[in-house]
Amino acid sequence: MCTLFYAMTRRFFRLFDASVHTERTRVATFSRLKSGSWRVQIRRKGKYVNETFLRRKDAEEWALDIERRIDRQEPATTRSRDAKLFSDLIAVHRADLEEVGKKIGRSKDASLKFLDGRLGSFVTESLIVND
Repeated sequence: MCTLFYAMTRRFFRLFDASVHTERTRVATFSRLKSGSWRVQIRRKGKYVNETFLRRKDAEEWALDIERRIDRQEPATTRSRDAKLFSDLIAVHRADLEEVGKKIGRSKDASLKFLDGRLGSFVTESLIVND
């Protein structure tokens, strides 16, 4: 009888992590950070995407949207999809760093300028490798 009970409850509790702050669904993991924010990690069909949110509801909505995009075989992120040239990707990267409050150091700035000068005019579709 104990073994049957254990087998039944184990199937249910496999959806949840042992920690109180992390809940797992089949594809998205929601973790509460020390700062109070929520981090969502999605692993689905060989893709990995993560994002941090202030509210859990925002995190759940974003996760659902990303899961649907992956199922439809669309790009999981939208900003890089809008980039036509490699220089646009560099601009998106700079904007992402600025958005999270990370300052670009001299070395990284010089590297990005170098890449922008050498590869900036390339069309991003020609740089993508198809699996």
